[in-house]
Amino acid sequence: MERVLILMSTYNAGIFLEEQLNSLLNQKRCDIDILIRDDGSSDKTVDYLKCVSEKNDRVQLIVGEENLKPAKSFMTLLYKSGNYDYYAFADQDDIWDQDKMEAAVEKLSHVDVPALYCSNARIVDGDGKEVGREVYSNKNKAVDFYTVASVGNFLGCGMVMNRELRDVIIEGGMPDNIIMHDSYVASVCVSVGGQFIYDSNPHFSYRVHSSNSVGVAVGKKASLHRFIKKARTGRKISVTKQSDEIVKRYPLEPSKKRFLMKTIHYKDNIFRRIGMSVDTRIHFDSLHASVVTRLAFLLGNI
Repeated sequence: MERVLILMSTYNAGIFLEEQLNSLLNQKRCDIDILIRDDGSSDKTVDYLKCVSEKNDRVQLIVGEENLKPAKSFMTLLYKSGNYDYYAFADQDDIWDQDKMEAAVEKLSHVDVPALYCSNARIVDGDGKEVGREVYSNKNKAVDFYTVASVGNFLGCGMVMNRELRDVIIEGGMPDNIIMHDSYVASVCVSVGGQFIYDSNPHFSYRVHSSNSVGVAVGKKASLHRFIKKARTGRKISVTKQSDEIVKRYPLEPSKKRFLMKTIHYKDNIFRRIGMSVDTRIHFDSLHASVVTRLAFLLGNI
């Protein structure tokens, strides 16, 4: 039976944590351990997790000395992970189907290179009720190098990586500047010649509620508003810095290094920004995503 380590960062988890932990522990046909790092909760999350870890030796708890925010907290967990066959990221408030890890392992078990799997998810509200849509509406979501390395849009809570990818990431050292842990892991995977496997079937319920720190916008108006905001204001840490981390830390094929260098320097002048905005190798899930994201490249906000 495959050994799987689930990595979870918690912060003021509230009422949803118990249901999520139960769903993780009830995964079929896998030997599951859970490594949790609390990121400075001020509620009763740590007390609850200490009680759980004392009763169940499959649950290990790290109480963080500082609030690192999700990206660095999850990366810290990855760097503290032991020897397993597969590694998965988990949010504190979702609900996993019993076959989530089984589906991932079945896909990854046929791959002998660094590989990353990501499944779709059904969106539910704070009460766990389905809202009638999935996270990814495009059944043929692009997972090519150019798209993932520049505008990759995959949720970490759907991701599972094999041991080979985990080892490659750790060998590169802890990055200083990343957009998010999921974006970085996906970009490293495709940059080093790994395989990205997308499963359009939903294998968990992604909970959207008022306490989400990051996540998916529900509804056309909310989605459009988020895209426009991204185009106008940009990210705190841009793809330029994340690409620079990858170029510095990993041996790359010349063609991939050239593209990453293009993303690193695309803000240098208007001609470089135009070049990124019209690059046809980058694919999008929808027309409005394409228009707004290409505008964001023109404005230097990716």
